[in-house]
Amino acid sequence: MPRSSLAGVPLEQLQNEIVRRQKLLPKLIAQREKIDKCIAELQGLLAKPAPKAKAKAPAPRVRKRRRAKNKMSLAETLAGVLKGKQFMAVPEIVDAVLASGYKTTSKAFRALVNQTLIKNKQFKNAGRGKYALKA
Repeated sequence: MPRSSLAGVPLEQLQNEIVRRQKLLPKLIAQREKIDKCIAELQGLLAKPAPKAKAKAPAPRVRKRRRAKNKMSLAETLAGVLKGKQFMAVPEIVDAVLASGYKTTSKAFRALVNQTLIKNKQFKNAGRGKYALKA
């Protein structure tokens, strides 16, 4: 990169540039001191020996979820809920099954109900998301 010549720059402009840069000097010195301090801290951390590894604590016992016990299967409960109804939407069915006393520990119970309604032959699809009991 060729250096530009300052021979053509007026003296007044050069003096103004020197004054401008001198005004920036205290700020730059403060920044340098801050960076030097950070470097010293990092070097201090590197100089310290690594802490010794402690003996591992025993892993916490994972509690297994117990399976809920019901007198009737989900399909039987669904049939009981849909009996006498023309059709019901899945959220209504889920609420009715739970209200009937069916116990579950599933986090995705609605998905289980959907799956049972689709796979079991005693239920028919009566529209989008609506199911009825086959006659």
